[in-house]
Amino acid sequence: MKQVLIKPGTIFLSKEYKWHEKLLAFLKRKKLGYNKFYIFDSAHNMIRKPGKTDCILLEPKKKYSNKEIIKLTLLNQLGWIEDCKDVLTVINAVRPNTVDESLTLDQLLENRFYNIRKLSDEKEYVEYIY
Repeated sequence: MKQVLIKPGTIFLSKEYKWHEKLLAFLKRKKLGYNKFYIFDSAHNMIRKPGKTDCILLEPKKKYSNKEIIKLTLLNQLGWIEDCKDVLTVINAVRPNTVDESLTLDQLLENRFYNIRKLSDEKEYVEYIY
């Protein structure tokens, strides 16, 4: 097991589809987008097994201030983040004019305010004793 250190304001994206949805998309030659997400409102350690995964972390290039972290925590606790449009709305509520709300989560990967960390390529794992 390994652990990854996650900063506040990091957006977690993953593709979690059932096997028949993956098969249908393959047969139709359709690319499946990210459908699972979470915005971290505090520093965390993510523990996982290294290997192939479709998970991505989008870390903010500029560190979140305490005021921004409090806003993000409040929005997470209220449970207003239910779909991908809510993620973009919350990002703009905390940091105005950061992302275009007409984008999808896949297009968020091209944003200049976030660094992309693919968990499958992650080299900075800290050894976790189990």
